[in-house]
Amino acid sequence: MPKKLKPYLWVLVFLVAVPGIFVAGTWIRFLLAETPFHYAWVQGAWPLACSTRGCITTADWARQFEVAKRFAVFTGGAAQTPAQALTSALRQHLLSHAFFKSPVTVADAKRYRQEILNVQRTDFLETNLGMSAEEYDQYVILPFLEQQALMGQYKAESTEELYKLLSQERFLVLFTWHYRWDRATGSIL
Repeated sequence: MPKKLKPYLWVLVFLVAVPGIFVAGTWIRFLLAETPFHYAWVQGAWPLACSTRGCITTADWARQFEVAKRFAVFTGGAAQTPAQALTSALRQHLLSHAFFKSPVTVADAKRYRQEILNVQRTDFLETNLGMSAEEYDQYVILPFLEQQALMGQYKAESTEELYKLLSQERFLVLFTWHYRWDRATGSIL
């Protein structure tokens, strides 16, 4: 190798290695945190768990945790723990990427919200749950309708049985240190 290229090569290695080490270190620190979405430095789409159909990110987990927290305040119920919110986010991923596809669409979710739940005013959702009507349809009603449709297709007697079947058909790798994915039950341990 010519001596003139050697300094440029080291600069190039340095420019690639330093950001790579920083990103890898930040991700490892994130994976060691018990509730990483509470830290401002991990806001965004850091991969948390992956299947052959994509990844669940910190943004998905944080959104699920926030929706569950607001819903608990609105209904006066018990709030979800971070582990329960992570289980819900992983289960929604399994629902949307099941081998059997449910025929449910976002239009069906909107119709369900308007006709069955009789929620016409979108300001009601924004005030009480902090979600627009489209977000509510996408992240609350659509997974529920997919779950019901897949229960029929899989002939599952309960939601626990459905998630057990779904978790056994799709391999899921969880990267976090504090939680373990149980394929036998389809939940976080």
